[in-house]
Amino acid sequence: MRYLVDVIGDLEDKDKVMSWSSDKQARFDALRWQQLQRTLLAEEQAELDQLFAEMERDDALFMEPVLAKLEAEVMRLRAELDKSRQETEALAQLLASFSLMKVAEIGEVSWAQMRDIFLAKGLDLGLGVESVAEAYDEIEQLRAYMAEQE
Repeated sequence: MRYLVDVIGDLEDKDKVMSWSSDKQARFDALRWQQLQRTLLAEEQAELDQLFAEMERDDALFMEPVLAKLEAEVMRLRAELDKSRQETEALAQLLASFSLMKVAEIGEVSWAQMRDIFLAKGLDLGLGVESVAEAYDEIEQLRAYMAEQE
């Protein structure tokens, strides 16, 4: 709940926008009760309709900025999710690269030779780099990123 308050602001701000009072609420409740009992007169129905309209207007005035803030937060979170997905993919590629290096080391061949062997056998490694130098560049970029996150 605290997260929502941080995003949309304190709900006490509604009093700055809404004109609804405890007296209006009491009158609204009484009229609604009469309506349910089918004892509402025509002028009372008009008053109830006016109270409904006022309530809807107040709700719209209050909810418009709240919904705008929530929509902005959804967009921010989507962007953050997209960034996290890209970072996850980069880390997965890095892990695949390291695994390929280890396999190459065990097979006593170079990383590039092992990559070519895998590709010749139809195994797409999904590696984003074409050389060891590029892999090391990515490692440095990831290290820099991880240092920023700490």
